[in-house]
Amino acid sequence: MFRQADLILFTKTDLLPYFEYDIQKEKEAARKLKPNVDILEVSTKDEESIKKVAAWIKFKIGMR
Repeated sequence: MFRQADLILFTKTDLLPYFEYDIQKEKEAARKLKPNVDILEVSTKDEESIKKVAAWIKFKIGMR
């Protein structure tokens, strides 16, 4: 699945401080499967992260 993905979303990133989770390690693993995949971190508590997802979608639609 990840080898064909154009985008990987890491969601609920506002919870990262409360868990032992190495997001950088996960990003590295994803890039081993598909080196040029786009990766975004998203939190509904961070409006800018939502805007980045929307901008990515608009960009991809514009590329069609």
